[in-house]
Amino acid sequence: MIIPETTDGRLLFVINYMGYPMVGTTDEFCEASHQVEPSEKEIDFIISEIKPFLGEDYDYKGNLLSAWAGLRPLVKS
Repeated sequence: MIIPETTDGRLLFVINYMGYPMVGTTDEFCEASHQVEPSEKEIDFIISEIKPFLGEDYDYKGNLLSAWAGLRPLVKS
């Protein structure tokens, strides 16, 4: 499932990953580092954005299995 525009204009995706929904976005700027992890603010944002589609009454944080982040370098010419 694709949520084409979140409240701040980003795209959000929901895909099946090993039988579980994996939800994410790719547009959060951060400084390059060897230690990258999602912030609580970003996790809360994603949860708030999927609630209208997946339900308001679910304990999203209590059932969160994992959270991770990665870097996508953008090359300037």
